[in-house]
Amino acid sequence: MLVELEDVSKRYQLGNLWVDALRGINLTIERGEFLAVKGPSGSGKSTLLNILSALDHCDSGSVEIEGINLSALNEHQCSLFRRRHIGIVFQSFNLIPVLTALENVIYPLTLSGTVNAKARAEKALEAVGLEQLMSQRPTQLSGGQMQRVAIARAIVSQPNLILADEPTANLDSVTSESIMSLMKQLNREQGVTFVIATHDNYVTGLASRVITVRDGELVEDEPSPPFTLQEAIA
Repeated sequence: MLVELEDVSKRYQLGNLWVDALRGINLTIERGEFLAVKGPSGSGKSTLLNILSALDHCDSGSVEIEGINLSALNEHQCSLFRRRHIGIVFQSFNLIPVLTALENVIYPLTLSGTVNAKARAEKALEAVGLEQLMSQRPTQLSGGQMQRVAIARAIVSQPNLILADEPTANLDSVTSESIMSLMKQLNREQGVTFVIATHDNYVTGLASRVITVRDGELVEDEPSPPFTLQEAIA
């Protein structure tokens, strides 16, 4: 088992109101899964990923990844844990515009003091098919290419878990197919566990398992029916 959540709840205050973003979530994720989290906007998908990535803490319950209780970690420890164990792919790419593709991928390695950072970053960019574009800045890249840089940055630390929040939301269908094929390839060939928040049917169609979050609650947890990306888009 890679991830275990027990009775996880999270509330946010909006003005004078308290909103239950997550309510009593129980979830286990095995190594090597390709898991999709679906649900409407505001259902709690992003909050769940934020808690899994140690960017936020739950108010109650427990979150364990690699056998480590994230709730027991302080902010510095969470940051170290995230760099070593988790890769994150954001909907808006979150690349640093003044850095090249290679420098963006190197950046998290420099924060952790990793040796051979340049060689590892080059290898990660090669894995996502961008070996010819390493010197380009984000403004010189297409949306799909920027997302590939973001994926290279996520895998460069060789994490066991990658969290992706709506990774195809800003991409056209052809580019989305390419990005999802890349993620499936990384999952299949490198054994990386993926948790992908989405509301798109073609993404859930590729998942080995789909959970549905609605109003902060996990309401469905089932294997995904096997069909191809082309069928999902159709």
